[in-house]
Amino acid sequence: MHTMDPALRLLRELVAIDSVNPSLVPGAAGGFPGGGVPGGGLPGAAGGFPGTTGGLGTAGGVRPLQLTLQGELAGRSHQLVIGASGDFGDTRFDQQSQPASFTPERNTIATGDFAPTTDVGTRNRYVGVFAADTLALDERWTLTLAGRYNRARIDVGDRSGRDSRLDSRSTFARFNPAIGLNYNPVPDFTGYAAYNEGMRAPSPVELTCANAAAPCKLPNIFLSDPPLKQVVSRTVELGARGTLGPAAPWSAALYRTDLDNDIQFIAAGEGALNAGFFQNVGKTRRQGIELAASRRFGELSARNLLQAIAASKERPFARVLFALGIEEVGEVTARNLAQRFREIDSLLGASEQQIVETPGIGEKMASVIREQLDDERMRVLIEDLRDLGLRLHEEGPAPSQGPLAGKARTISLGTNCDGTLTAGPPGKKPTQF
Repeated sequence: MHTMDPALRLLRELVAIDSVNPSLVPGAAGGFPGGGVPGGGLPGAAGGFPGTTGGLGTAGGVRPLQLTLQGELAGRSHQLVIGASGDFGDTRFDQQSQPASFTPERNTIATGDFAPTTDVGTRNRYVGVFAADTLALDERWTLTLAGRYNRARIDVGDRSGRDSRLDSRSTFARFNPAIGLNYNPVPDFTGYAAYNEGMRAPSPVELTCANAAAPCKLPNIFLSDPPLKQVVSRTVELGARGTLGPAAPWSAALYRTDLDNDIQFIAAGEGALNAGFFQNVGKTRRQGIELAASRRFGELSARNLLQAIAASKERPFARVLFALGIEEVGEVTARNLAQRFREIDSLLGASEQQIVETPGIGEKMASVIREQLDDERMRVLIEDLRDLGLRLHEEGPAPSQGPLAGKARTISLGTNCDGTLTAGPPGKKPTQF
């Protein structure tokens, strides 16, 4: 039997935070560089419309590489980070449509066969190289200079062989600088100011739906359309972050992001509810204030978890059995199993026939219960609960050993004409309620 720290047993179930592509609009929680250097992303899939069917397949991956060097420069602490990344994705979209008519019952009857309308493949290649140099000006002030060169290539190709006008290749490239200044007078407080630039390349869907004279019904139409320009962002951010004690981090930020050549979807009008086109609309602005506060998972939270575990040790065996999540085992069945087998080891060693003898359990249910009890993951979970000290046996005497064991009593119930209830053993005057 193995043992483990109760806190570690629960902490290992926490989900680790994974990295994601930064947004064009910065966030306050991260501090400098106040949202990072933005990069492009792959377009998302969206649904179809009535009378159509289609498919979307995607494949891709990210290949990051980073080197960090630390030392001193002119007697000051110094850190240099250099690296490169690649974001690659392939997408295939196909769609077919079929004419149909409505019946009076609002059903549909096909009036023709499915015909292909779109079969297109896209390939996205985003690569970048970056460097960030952080220099400690003194014990309180830190200066960071950074830059990233982004290059994006988006290929769109017709796979049906019927519309070569869809074939296109678009390339976008730009160097994006960033600068930030941190002020850290005390360990529990950091103020910062940052400026950074970024770029976003148009997605394949945007590139193939950019003609005002030929609006498309998104997201299921790919057309040969005029090119779009890349979106360039310029962000200024002022903020601060700190902690109120060891378990309460907070942050606040004021930001403004100006976008050049922003891309928006323009409705076609004239009664077309979902038809339109993408277009560069010039300059737009996002600005706002972000406030955040949380309670960090630390010693206090671990103590609360341990207290909860201690309280769970007083739960009866039937409740623990129900909490295992065995299929077909509800609260009533868990109580019957607990009374029938009295302890977890007896249940684990029981045959299907012995489980069937439990009230309310049939052969099919017994087979399912037996199968899940034999699962290795269930066995590990039960051992973990045993190590934590949870109650895996029934308290008190078995039902066959109680004060009424072997005794039977018959009680007759009746109703008088005036609606009152009578009860009593046969042959004796009943009691009236």
